[in-house]
Amino acid sequence: MFRTDPNFRIRACQAGIRLVARLHGWQDVVDGPYTPDRSRLSQAVTELASSQVEESAIPSYTHENLLLRALFQARGNAVLKWISDQARRLMDVGCGAGALVETLDTTPKRTVTGIDIAPEAANAYLQPCSQVQILKGDISHLPLKDNSFDCIVAMDVLEHFDELERPLSELSRVISPGGQLLVTGPTENWMYRVGRRIAGFSGEYHPKSVHEVGEAVEQLFGKPARKRTISIGTPLFEVLDYRS
Repeated sequence: MFRTDPNFRIRACQAGIRLVARLHGWQDVVDGPYTPDRSRLSQAVTELASSQVEESAIPSYTHENLLLRALFQARGNAVLKWISDQARRLMDVGCGAGALVETLDTTPKRTVTGIDIAPEAANAYLQPCSQVQILKGDISHLPLKDNSFDCIVAMDVLEHFDELERPLSELSRVISPGGQLLVTGPTENWMYRVGRRIAGFSGEYHPKSVHEVGEAVEQLFGKPARKRTISIGTPLFEVLDYRS
């Protein structure tokens, strides 16, 4: 029976992932609305140069390894669970292919903006009927007015910067008073680096870990209101929730 059922391996892997997640405390974000479309991502990635693909999370979402995909989707679902119900103007900075902004766009009475230095992937990925606004821009020089957003998401973005003073100053400028900043990032420990190898990334790692990013963010936003970890034996990602 096992050999003739083509879905047995997938179901077994999914059961194993749920067990791992339950043992490490992130079972609540295994399933959720954040489920990037692999087919459209594969098409969107063709719009990027190889160096841009290397800096994006797209290969992790399209990978055949189900556990790898589950980890990246879990951090997205964790972000979605924490977005304030009162937030009406949302921005995903470093939006990549736009999978998160597409999910945010399903909620009525919200305006959603994605910004990326290479917006071609998001423009290719998003459905033609999407109301999301995608902008081309650098986080260090955001083409946006002061106090423009109630909630800003920086999902695996800030660890790419050698210096964070300018990017964080820009985020502080465009977020409204009392607004929410949600940050995720990798721990850069040995287990995370093994995962990068499995995903097919090079041996180059990010300039900063999420811990170093968190320390820099605290200089402007104070201590996080809450944080959580996505782990497998050892922490791999952290999700941090700040208020301006």
